[in-house]
Amino acid sequence: MNEWEQIPESIRAGSQILEARAVCPHCNDTGYVMVGPDGNRVLPGTHPPGEKAARCVCTIAARVASRLPKLYQAANLRDFHSAAIGRVGEFLRNARSLGLLISGPAGAGKTHLAAAIARALIEANFNVLFLEVARVFAELRERMRKRRIRRSFAVAVRRSSISRSR
Repeated sequence: MNEWEQIPESIRAGSQILEARAVCPHCNDTGYVMVGPDGNRVLPGTHPPGEKAARCVCTIAARVASRLPKLYQAANLRDFHSAAIGRVGEFLRNARSLGLLISGPAGAGKTHLAAAIARALIEANFNVLFLEVARVFAELRERMRKRRIRRSFAVAVRRSSISRSR
């Protein structure tokens, strides 16, 4: 008998407590699924050679939601022309890259592309800090005004390091 069942029925009936909770149908809330060497999910109870644990789509979705603004959570590299994807691919494959400069007129999709890159990195199990430049500069101006820039800059640099979390 669990804790909820030990509460008298008369009290439970008037309670606002709900015991319903969503359970991921893919991983049963473990956060991982088993995949074969081809990357496809393995049926429960089968154990083909080369199977391994992979993050479930529910954990990837939760990581995207926690790191990207709501407006950009659906951003995906498939949304862009192959030329842009090729350049981004070069950047992502080169571990020694100094960075990627995205430029263009207002409304060209620079932030959307940056969000799509961030999403691809999140899906590849990297930690990502996604900041909009206008907010960064506003924060820097405010902190400079309050003479807290050195400490803030050091914190921002520590937070912005992209590290692999495997």
